[in-house]
Amino acid sequence: MDLQTVKNLQYNYTSIYRINKCEAYSHVYIASVDVVIELFKTKFMPILLYGSDACPVGPQQLRSLNHVVVSYGRKMFNVNTSEIAAGCLKMFRVCDVAEAMATR
Repeated sequence: MDLQTVKNLQYNYTSIYRINKCEAYSHVYIASVDVVIELFKTKFMPILLYGSDACPVGPQQLRSLNHVVVSYGRKMFNVNTSEIAAGCLKMFRVCDVAEAMATR
């Protein structure tokens, strides 16, 4: 990976962290799960996909980004395991990163 690609990935992770902090946690206690999911699908996922479109992403980076999505799902649904969080995300029609990038 060249230096520009590393900087783009770092910017992508920083943007995800900022979105996670400001969007989700400010609404989690006052909004329903449906509203938080809709914010996740309309704000968080497009920024994640835009950042990954800007630079080439390999399979390892896709797994890492998918882990971020599932971890966020664990916080949203207040569950302990990644499998349950992934199932809840599928139930609310949130696709994983590889599927979302393939359909873009």
